[in-house]
Amino acid sequence: NASLTWTLRFVGFLVAWFGLMLVTGPASVAPDIIPCVGPMIGDLVGCVLGLAMFGVAMCYACVIAAVAWLRFRPVLGVGL
Repeated sequence: NASLTWTLRFVGFLVAWFGLMLVTGPASVAPDIIPCVGPMIGDLVGCVLGLAMFGVAMCYACVIAAVAWLRFRPVLGVGL
């Protein structure tokens, strides 16, 4: 039961990260119109956005876990 819970949490985090990467994806393609250095800048922007969206997805996952604790175990959830 506990392993299923952690597996679902991890899959939910990956789905959130993937969704955020899809939303911010056009921002990493936009610099490609600059001649010569555009693809390099686009790759750099893509890496930075990937790391930033990783942090945002982690925050989302923590907020969702906190809301679930408040919903299903309110006495313990308020203390956390």
